[in-house]
Amino acid sequence: VNPEAILELAETVEIFNGGVYHTVFDGAAMWQDLVHGMDLWNVQVLNETLQGILPPQDLVMLHRPATDLSWYRHMYSNMVQDHTQFVFDEWAQEGYEQVIHDDPSAAERIDNKKFNPKERTFSDVPLSGDNIMCSKQAVILSKNPRIFSGPRSAFLYREKVLESYGLTNDWPAKPQVSNKVLVDFRGHGFSKNLVNAEEIANIARHYSLDVEVTQSYLSSDSLEKHVRAVSDIDVYIVVHGAEAMSAMFMKPGSTVVEIFPYGVHSPMYKYLASNLDVNYVEVVSWLKADEDICAQDLFTEEFYGKCQYESNIAHHLNGYCTIWCNNACVVGPLYDVEVALINAYSKLGVNLNSKVSSMFSLEQAEKNMLNNYHDQHVPEHQRLARRKPQ
Repeated sequence: VNPEAILELAETVEIFNGGVYHTVFDGAAMWQDLVHGMDLWNVQVLNETLQGILPPQDLVMLHRPATDLSWYRHMYSNMVQDHTQFVFDEWAQEGYEQVIHDDPSAAERIDNKKFNPKERTFSDVPLSGDNIMCSKQAVILSKNPRIFSGPRSAFLYREKVLESYGLTNDWPAKPQVSNKVLVDFRGHGFSKNLVNAEEIANIARHYSLDVEVTQSYLSSDSLEKHVRAVSDIDVYIVVHGAEAMSAMFMKPGSTVVEIFPYGVHSPMYKYLASNLDVNYVEVVSWLKADEDICAQDLFTEEFYGKCQYESNIAHHLNGYCTIWCNNACVVGPLYDVEVALINAYSKLGVNLNSKVSSMFSLEQAEKNMLNNYHDQHVPEHQRLARRKPQ
């Protein structure tokens, strides 16, 4: 590469020695970015088969602005080689200094030997046609439809993460029962928040199980904290989303119960769970949350015209329907979730039915008891439309 010649066409040029890996970022959610980034790990497993013909992971270019999320950085740190350094598309030093000013404790979360803004001379400039990065060897990662390339890749990654936190990956042949259940929610104001998480937790309490209701990955949370929590539970109840990736850290024989929001059904994490001997149960919700709280998009005339009477598959093919359904909060059907919990423990050799005289959900008078599509609020514009003469 001739830097002087390139400078005639570009404003800035950075040249790196060694191997540079470029990850995919399409502007989607950060968790989706991590799914794509998992190919950094798959590359290492693949390279064994290819007998080391791929260049070393000296530098990984994350094509997104810098982030201060501790767990995000820890996830990526475990995907690469020990010597690998990360750089972002744009470091934004002013933004970094503002974060530290607002929250001094963030410095400890952000600083990591693998994430060094000084690796790039022009770290405050996003890459573009005028701002160019060059390297002697480069690997461009594409979108992988699956999180891992196969069972071996999945097992090796789980083993590395668990060992890095001093946790065992040598589980006994017979699944051990801890009587622990984890219910995950995103929090008020976040998309796909499980609004009746506490009700679902009460199902587990009904069977005298030790249940914890926890909010998904806060910025201040470490990956270690979450891995330690999910590695010891029997059942993980979570709304569809990349949080379901946590199944990779669960013990064999445990169960992840994935609740799909109204109008959504894309069991992409079933493959991940099955690779790691984790049972997978899906609960497809046909319930909508209250219109005036967090599901306004599901009650508009436009939604009824384009999505209400279509299948979940049709929703998946319609960008508007997908966005509206994913942005709304989620109601977990109590009866379906309870059956999933009972079946999960049955696979562990425990009959929850014998512990109680009746099912919790059947004792409730709430509308969320049954997964009844026809038992949902009908907006005023639809009631008026039904009254018009045909």
